[in-house]
Amino acid sequence: MKNILYFSVDEWNEIKKRPHHIAYELSKENKVYFIEHAKPPFKRFFPPYYKETEINENLITIQYNLQLPYNLTIPFQANIRINQQLIWHVIRKFLKIKNIKDFSIIITDVFSVPLRNILKDKSFKINSIVYDCFDDFIGFTGTKKFFIDLENKIIRNSKVTICAVSRYLCSNLESRAGKLVHYLPNAYDENKFKPLPSQSLKENPIILGYVGTIADWFDLADFKLFLNNPEYVLYLYGPITNNKISDEIKKKYNNVYFKGSISYDEVPKIISEFDFAIIPFNIEHKVMKGVSPIKIFEYYAMHKPIITTVWEEVYQYVDNITIYDIKKIQVFKDLNYLNIHSKNFNNAEILNQTWTNVSKKIYNLL
Repeated sequence: MKNILYFSVDEWNEIKKRPHHIAYELSKENKVYFIEHAKPPFKRFFPPYYKETEINENLITIQYNLQLPYNLTIPFQANIRINQQLIWHVIRKFLKIKNIKDFSIIITDVFSVPLRNILKDKSFKINSIVYDCFDDFIGFTGTKKFFIDLENKIIRNSKVTICAVSRYLCSNLESRAGKLVHYLPNAYDENKFKPLPSQSLKENPIILGYVGTIADWFDLADFKLFLNNPEYVLYLYGPITNNKISDEIKKKYNNVYFKGSISYDEVPKIISEFDFAIIPFNIEHKVMKGVSPIKIFEYYAMHKPIITTVWEEVYQYVDNITIYDIKKIQVFKDLNYLNIHSKNFNNAEILNQTWTNVSKKIYNLL
């Protein structure tokens, strides 16, 4: 059993993403300390400097509170360095209290991980370090040069093993790090996403459904065949981060419905009600090259035919039997026929892409 410090770019109570799944899977046979990325406003600048929460007997989340706000007059780069020192002060205190003397590290949070401080501290034995890159964060941050500098310091460290979710990210990181990057796409929870009893296609309307965040990269432009068409209805589930997008869609289309956020436990039941599952993304958006869509695995595992926009990372899965390229669909003359032929969900590569298997591969890198 290993001690694993997991520096996450997300908080535990946010929408479930790769860090949550991997931390949970690893906790089945290891002690995992899930260190949350602190987001403003910060709750306190006085003791206690962190809050720990037990998720299960092997998984503890650590929310640190000792951090400078980013809106101070000091330069952003200096702010980051000071905060990394403060974060290590908090984590070091936690490790001492728990009598943890050796550990492995998984990094997804480039900004907050105090790697330099950790490696300089001779009080602990660092067994291994993995940088798990699961998004093109340069597209999100707007601080391209500084982010690259931070990331380069991590990936070029000889002690760090690298993995990434997309071929684009693997290529990008390999060219900058000068070493192998392991390709580990996203996955699905095989215990939660299974085929449920399905109804035959309704004569009218046919349900096209989406579950996920509705953000800047969400785009229905290629789905014109289905929009304002009484034969179809589009149900969109998930948080909206850009109201401008949803407002424009509501004005333009009379058969698109925003159903709001749902809990992770509700997702399989909602997907089971779809006739077709859709992934409507703008492939020209700056973050898309690095995206490995979790939903393609979840939809497929539930035997839902998928209609998607296609970019490099998705192209490998398109078979036009179960997963369809939206640009190659002109008209569905016989959806019942199409659905019957969409029952051949036997792609072992997709079905074996589970969080259990991905977590085992990451564990083997530690």
